[in-house]
Amino acid sequence: GLHLFTIGESLDQPCATVSHMLSTDSRPVLCIDIVRVSRHCLMACVGDTSGKISLWNLPGATSVTNSVPGRDYVEQLCGPLPTSPVHIFNAHQCGTNCISATLMIRSPGKGEAQ
Repeated sequence: GLHLFTIGESLDQPCATVSHMLSTDSRPVLCIDIVRVSRHCLMACVGDTSGKISLWNLPGATSVTNSVPGRDYVEQLCGPLPTSPVHIFNAHQCGTNCISATLMIRSPGKGEAQ
């Protein structure tokens, strides 16, 4: 599995550390690359020893402006965290030793709106 740690700091407030386990039914993680998709979204690409690559949609911004009684602190800090990857695919038969991800923005072609 993959452990997600969030550390929150505010002026005149104690530091808060929150842990969340991101898990799949796959084997040990060999590599990870995280790409910022937007202000509020990160995409984590995770490769494991079986050659599978899983894509995780993670929150990209954290803040607790007003504490809501009865709500979990993790959800207040990060929003709802994923319980499974958005997609898993078999990249090849051996372990995924290295992974590199990038965000590609398509330019409008001729006749397309900009």
